[in-house]
Amino acid sequence: MILGTNTTRSEDRRDRSSTCRGADVIPVRSGEIHATKDKDQVLVAHGLGSCVAIAAYDPSTGAGAMAHVQMPSRDGGAPRGLLPATAYADVAIEVMASALQRLGAIRKYTVISLVGGARTMSDRDMFQIGERNILDVRRHLWRIGYLVAATDVGGTHWRTARLLMDTGTVVVRTAEKEEVLRSGHQRPDRR
Repeated sequence: MILGTNTTRSEDRRDRSSTCRGADVIPVRSGEIHATKDKDQVLVAHGLGSCVAIAAYDPSTGAGAMAHVQMPSRDGGAPRGLLPATAYADVAIEVMASALQRLGAIRKYTVISLVGGARTMSDRDMFQIGERNILDVRRHLWRIGYLVAATDVGGTHWRTARLLMDTGTVVVRTAEKEEVLRSGHQRPDRR
């Protein structure tokens, strides 16, 4: 299920040019959210500069989602109507949480990973969108009861994030390397 203003059927969105171990690669574009229980899918957010990908996976139910957040929360005075509502951290997280709940995900078992939030402009980046995205995403996740288990955020390099739905593993690729950010089936510590 793809959520956002550019909603289309998932069959039409498959990235047929690339596969991960024979899985259907589903691109999650800026301002979009994709939620699924399909073990044959890999959710991918390409070109993460200042944007933040939120990968969520509940190992107890196999439900997962990815949101591609473009901007900090709308409550920070962002103009409305220029971007889809789900491009903003606060709205994207609420929509993603609702989609996961509809798929049967249990919040206390859902593992969250964050990727992106880089400074993509010069050091004089007065807007600091990447940093603000990271802070707002963390704040809204915490506010509704999600804990962040793993991050690859900040810095100055672009990233691609993949959520492998068969295991819940999150893989991050940069120009220099590809590595597993979080292995599948890990539950966050809830002490």
